[in-house]
Amino acid sequence: MPILIFAYNVLWGLALALLLPAWCLASLFSSRLRRELVRRFDVITTLDPSSRPLQPGGLWFHGASAGEVVTVMPLIRRLESSGQACSLLTTSTLRGSEMGERESHGRFPSLVLPPDLYPLVRLLFEAARPKALILVNSEFWLNLI
Repeated sequence: MPILIFAYNVLWGLALALLLPAWCLASLFSSRLRRELVRRFDVITTLDPSSRPLQPGGLWFHGASAGEVVTVMPLIRRLESSGQACSLLTTSTLRGSEMGERESHGRFPSLVLPPDLYPLVRLLFEAARPKALILVNSEFWLNLI
């Protein structure tokens, strides 16, 4: 199995390297795409403890987009009222992340999930140190699970 994960990361990394120049070029003409590109790849700054403190040991929720954020927010509020902290909300879209920021009122960060490359996902896991990862839908990325 480890060889398959290694191959996945190599192939995904190569595909990303080939597509990234086109994505960057397209972002010159779209401010929304530019914001998404920056938020998706700027994991280190996004997780700077001085600007966005994470609560290690909390719950990490991941949903694909704004629809999943709407679906999961009542559960997060209920869990928080019973004393369980939500430490992180990630989505695959900029719109979902922005909605998560509005709905969380600063209680926890809402991020665009970085590309599913082992170093980036590992960095996110090390910063969040969640008690559990709760996937709101069936969007499974190999390095995330």
